[in-house]
Order: sequence, then structure tokens, then C-alpha cells
Amino acid sequence: ETKALKAKHLEELKEEVRKELLAVVDKSLELLDFIDAIECLGVAYHFEEEIENALQKVYDNYRNDDFDLYYTSLQFRLLRQHGFFYTICYVYS
Repeated sequence: ETKALKAKHLEELKEEVRKELLAVVDKSLELLDFIDAIECLGVAYHFEEEIENALQKVYDNYRNDDFDLYYTSLQFRLLRQHGFFYTICYVYS
């Protein structure tokens, strides 16, 4: 019985993370931080499809938001790590 309760609780937590991924999909800075945290915790394999879909939206809706160096590098790393062709080009005037 305890095993069944733990399994149910695990599924509830996974569903909560899925909802959070969908909730922050329009906020690219929060989304990148959230995906990075999920990957650092080592639980990203539970959410591979959701992460890929979220990163696809980040990639498709790319705009130069003048992110600071941290977010620029995080975006670059996550997109490249998941197989997206992504370069960072700055034009200095």
C-alpha cells in the first residue's frame, strides 16, 4: 500500500511540473531557468517531450531581448544541447 501511495504522489508531482512547464512557456527567461533546474536535478527524462516542445517554442519565437550574458549563454547551451541550430551574433556599431 505504501508503494502505491508513493507512486501516486510521484505522478502528482510529475503532473505539477508539466503544468508549470506549460505555464511559463511564454516567459522565456523563467522557462530557461526552469528547464535548467529540471536537468540539474536529473529528472528531465520524465519530461523530455514537454521540454522539447517548450524549447521549440523558444527557438521559433527567438528575438533579441538584450538578455544579459547569463541568459544568453543559458539559451545557447540549452538549445544546442537539445539539437537546435543556434548561433549568437552581435553587431557592434
